[in-house]
Amino acid sequence: PKWDYMAFIFYLREKDAQDYTGPEQIIKNLVKQKDINWVPLGRSKLLEEDKSHIQEDTLARIEKQGRHILGELEGGARSKQLLLSTLGVLTRTVEERMEAMQQQMTVVAQSMHSPA
Repeated sequence: PKWDYMAFIFYLREKDAQDYTGPEQIIKNLVKQKDINWVPLGRSKLLEEDKSHIQEDTLARIEKQGRHILGELEGGARSKQLLLSTLGVLTRTVEERMEAMQQQMTVVAQSMHSPA
């Protein structure tokens, strides 16, 4: 799209000024003044005329982002609960194995000190 506007500017430069239409004359003058406001970069005339759509679209986008963030937070809370639960099981398993190893070491130590 940008190149279409550049092509239009070159078209105006090549065209005889006497043959300009009203809009072409206005745009030619804006180009001379280095004013690019006539180029609808990221804008829509239809949407600019009806600002209520922009506000509705913005609100809808904010609501959608809010729902997404809430979903992410809820998912994070579930993940945290699962992680804590798994960590608890892992801790108990490590403690049980450490206790079993200590018992085995006690048995080994006692057998080393007892006369055969």
